[in-house]
Amino acid sequence: MLTSLVQRANRNNVPGEKPSWFEKNTYRLLISPTVILLLSIFVFPIVLAFVMSFQKITLRTMNDPPFVGIDNYTAIFEGDRLLNATRVTFLNLVLVVTGSLTFGLVLALVYHQEFWGRGIARTFAVIPMMLTPAALALIMKTMYHPTVGVFNYWLESLGFEPYLWTYSQATVIPAVALIQVYQYSPLAMLFALGGLASLPTEPYEAAVVDGASWWQTFWYLTFPLLRPHLFIAALILTIDVMKQFDIIWIMSAGGPGIASETFNILLYKKAWSFYRWGEAAAFGMVFLVLMVIITLIFLRYRRSEKY
Repeated sequence: MLTSLVQRANRNNVPGEKPSWFEKNTYRLLISPTVILLLSIFVFPIVLAFVMSFQKITLRTMNDPPFVGIDNYTAIFEGDRLLNATRVTFLNLVLVVTGSLTFGLVLALVYHQEFWGRGIARTFAVIPMMLTPAALALIMKTMYHPTVGVFNYWLESLGFEPYLWTYSQATVIPAVALIQVYQYSPLAMLFALGGLASLPTEPYEAAVVDGASWWQTFWYLTFPLLRPHLFIAALILTIDVMKQFDIIWIMSAGGPGIASETFNILLYKKAWSFYRWGEAAAFGMVFLVLMVIITLIFLRYRRSEKY
């Protein structure tokens, strides 16, 4: 069928012959299945969640949910759970994005140098990015265990007191953030390596002639030239970290208490622990708007900096 459509479109290129509606809209007919598929995958769930956010959907009312207006939206702003989830989410975001960019940049500067086995070293460096979050979280959960974990074994062998890690409200967020930094740093490294490979050599030759130190060359030359690449990496990392669920849920399930309860953990609990699907849908819509705002802020900053 596709071949016949293209052939009919080609036969239309005869001077003086008026094309039919079918021939004028051949490209629309060709792309319509793809458009319908994309709409069904991306748009329909959002529309369905938007409709559900104005209904009271529980175990009792799921067959015939009543319309409740904006009650679900007002309910999610009651109490301290949303405020705590906001604090935890953005604390985790700052720690992971900052740590991943810093560690990824350091790795990129090291692996950009010429040395024997550089290709093998780069391959091992990206392995954390290829691990599934669930598998990584299960491994690290064992290593973080207060009594049989390898981290506390190392601390005790060095004469330090053991930590509770994910079992303490004071250390659960840094402990969980460290795992995410371990997984996301290779992504930042790849962006930085791509930027380093594209840098011109003339400014560096001039810096050597002027007697600039390594730190001066990096701070005044390399880092400014890498900023567009690091900016894109920061945007992708921000979106991924804001969507993070697997690692935090497996490591702490939002605990102890609500010390590591992020937006996604709270949304999941509202839907599958409290069975308030209407409130969960409303929370999802608020989270979607927040993600759009963050993305627009990034893009506006990118435009203002002319990246």
